[in-house]
Amino acid sequence: MQYFISSVNENVGISGPVHRAINDAVVRTGNSRMSDWRDDYGITIDSNGSINAQPIPGNVNKLCSFATTLTSKLVFLPTPEWMGIRKQKVYICFTYEVPGMMEKWWREYIMLNT
Repeated sequence: MQYFISSVNENVGISGPVHRAINDAVVRTGNSRMSDWRDDYGITIDSNGSINAQPIPGNVNKLCSFATTLTSKLVFLPTPEWMGIRKQKVYICFTYEVPGMMEKWWREYIMLNT
C-alpha cells in the first residue's frame, strides 16, 4: 500500500526522522538548494520505503521527478481510536521510533483519563 505524504494530506503523518530522511534523498538527487521537499514535491511512500517524488505543478525550481528507497525500515501505525475521528491518521515512522510513540500515546491517554 502506498501513502501520499504532503502538508495537505491530513490523514497521514510522518515523524521528524522520516521527514529528514526524505530531505536527504532530495538533496542526493541534486536539488540541494531546497530547504523542504513539501514546498516542491508530492511524494508517495510505501511500506518497503520506496519513494516516488513528483514536482508540484507550478513549482519555480523546475524540478524533475525521482524515485529512491529509504534504507531504514518503516512502520505504518494507525493512531489510537481514543484520539477521536479528527486526529485519526496513519503515522509513518522508523521501527526504532515505535517504543517512543507508544509511550507518548500512552501518556496522552493517561492524561485524558485522570
